[in-house]
This record gives sequence, structure tokens and C-alpha cells, in this order.
Amino acid sequence: MEEFLVRRKALMQANPGAAFLIPSPVLSIRNGDVCHLFRQDSDLYYLTGFQEAESCALLLEGRLVLFVLPSDPLKELWEGKRHGLQGAQAISGADAVYPITELRTRLAELLKDTQRLYYRLGRDASRDRWVIAVLQEIQQKKGRLAGGLLPVMDPSSILGEMRLLKSPGELELIKKACSISARAHRFVMEEVRSGMVEREVEARFEFLVKSQGCSRLGYPTIVAGGSRATCLHYHTNDQILEDGTCLLVDAGGEFGYYTADITRTFPVGKNFNKVQAKLYDLVLGAQKQAIGMIAPGVPVNEIHQRASEVLMQGVLSLDLLP
Repeated sequence: MEEFLVRRKALMQANPGAAFLIPSPVLSIRNGDVCHLFRQDSDLYYLTGFQEAESCALLLEGRLVLFVLPSDPLKELWEGKRHGLQGAQAISGADAVYPITELRTRLAELLKDTQRLYYRLGRDASRDRWVIAVLQEIQQKKGRLAGGLLPVMDPSSILGEMRLLKSPGELELIKKACSISARAHRFVMEEVRSGMVEREVEARFEFLVKSQGCSRLGYPTIVAGGSRATCLHYHTNDQILEDGTCLLVDAGGEFGYYTADITRTFPVGKNFNKVQAKLYDLVLGAQKQAIGMIAPGVPVNEIHQRASEVLMQGVLSLDLLP
């Protein structure tokens, strides 16, 4: 809880007079009455540590006001235990916790003295409409001299900058996610055989990262054999792997809301052929060039440009005929 409190304090001290309204993602129906698996909004978790759906954080005047689902024995029978108002307060250290159903009615009073509101428009049209309606209500109560609506600004830039700098605790979580994911990649490299379906490789990776403590995958796994590896976000993972081709695996496990992101390409059979080996060494050389340039103050685009130059020069110099 202490680290979440430190983050909130730093955010509010740097933005006096501002309020931050950060809701959880809207639940999405998969089919029937079943929703897709829920993952908390990264910004909301970063500031509160609270992970349940249908929640919303409001930060203003150095306070955290949290809106959550109250306890409901009947719903919990179907969906699992909820933290409720008291549990949410214990987890987050919020100054006040209310049922999520009261967010709409309480918001105007809570925001009446705010100078500007940080809220990300465009994610849910229904929610956007009632947030704007609340701002209109505040304007009407202040009268003609109040001016226009309370300015609404996107919090992404501010929170994105904060999240770029990782604390020692965050670095440990990232290292854990990377270590688990690296072991899973090595595991699937040893398991891959000609005749396997791509999704079998995907399943092996997911099993290993979850069995070692990751709560979920960091993103949808890409397992692309042969020419399918040239599709940047290939995701069907339903083709049979063939001997003599290469397999690209782009996958990472998420540990404590921090994810690894690792891409590796290796032969489906025992060895690369001549052309595959040349290309592999070329890409490896570009990667090492990029890693060698990484240092505080070096722009990312310079690293990217240098790696691209190495790749282009190498491709032009290679004899790619078998």
C-alpha cells in the first residue's frame, strides 16, 4: 500500500487544483452471459492497487475517493468473493470508499472546486456522456460568471511519464516476469517438433509461465511458422509446423502487472539452413548494436535508426542464394 500512496502523493503535489478520474475498463461480453477475462486498467492499478471490475478512482486535493462494487452474497456465489467497501479501503488506503452506483450522483459535489479534470475521453461513449453532463451541472450551479465547462484533459501524458521511472520494487517485478518468460521460451524451443500445431506451442508457453507464478499472459501469444512470421500481429496460431522452416514465438508472461515481451526465432528442425543462419546472425548483430548503444540520455530513435542501418547494410551485402 505504501508505494501506491507515494505515487498518489507525487501526482497530486505536481498537479495542484487538478482532479484525476480513472475508471476501470468496461466489461466486454464474450458470449451469452459470460464476459471476457477482466484485467484492471494499468493507471488505476498503479495508483490504488485495486484490481476489481466496475471500479473508479477519483484523486483530488490530496485525497483518494474510490468507487467499487459493494459486497453481494448472491453475485459472489456466481462470480467469486468481492472485497466490498471495507476491503477496498484496506487494499488501497483510500480516504473514502463508496458504491460504484453512487459515482454519478456524488461526482458534481466532489468536483465543484476543481480547476481542471484529467479524464480519458473516447473509451466508453455512455460514460463520456454522463461525465460531460456532470460538468454541465457544475457550470450551471456556478452561474454565468463561471465561464465554460471545466477543462477536460487526457491523463496519459502525466501518468505515462510517471510510469517511465521504475522503483526498485517495480524493477524486481519486471525481472521476475522476464526470468519466467525466458525459461518458458527455452522450454518451447526444446519441445517444438515438426507436425505440431502452432497453438500447441502457445499452450506449452502459457502453461509454464502460469505454473511459475504469472497471473496471465502479457499479451496474445504469436506463434508463427514459416512465412506467417512476416505478419506482425499474426494470432490464429492454427497451422502445422513443417521441418526445414523457422518458427517465431512472440510471448511474455505478466507478473504483478508487469510483463515481459520476448520474440525469438528458431528452426523447427535441428538446425538452420544456410540462408536462415545468415539472416539470424544478421538480426542478432543488429540487436547487439542496439543493446550496446543503450545509455541514459540516448534517444530511442537513434538506437532504432542505427539498428535499421546495420540490418539494411547486412541484407545488401549478403548472398542469400542457397
